[in-house]
Amino acid sequence: MRTLVLVALLAAPLGGCTEAFKIKTVSAEAHVGGGDRVSLAGIPDIRLQGVSAPEDTGPNSVGAESTRNLRDFVEGKNIVCHLDGTRTSDGPGARPIATCFLGETDLGFYQISTGHARDCPRFSKGRYAEAEAKARATRDLSAIYPLPGYCTPR
Repeated sequence: MRTLVLVALLAAPLGGCTEAFKIKTVSAEAHVGGGDRVSLAGIPDIRLQGVSAPEDTGPNSVGAESTRNLRDFVEGKNIVCHLDGTRTSDGPGARPIATCFLGETDLGFYQISTGHARDCPRFSKGRYAEAEAKARATRDLSAIYPLPGYCTPR
């Protein structure tokens, strides 16, 4: 049985297209699109706020490991995402941004603390810095995956 909760539905234009709705909170079955992306309730590619994961570029890539880690944790389970009203950009490929949870577990914290994603300080304001520091003791993702430039505070 799927549970779907939508709060604060609004019609909003986006880059010449009409967005069906803008959501503050959604709860539904999760589908993983990458190490820092989930889809649920008909909303594709929700980006985890303050998280940067390597791209999934092949079955044995570090990005594939990141995607697998998140998929094994949440795929098909009911999660809650709190969309913050922002998007990754203004263009046609823009993704909504959210902090998402499986029960009490913040998915961004989970990915970073297991060494499968990195804290993106510009957007997290450092809330995952400690999780990343602890993860380095067992899996130092920073050694093979440098932070993208957009994560640097401006």
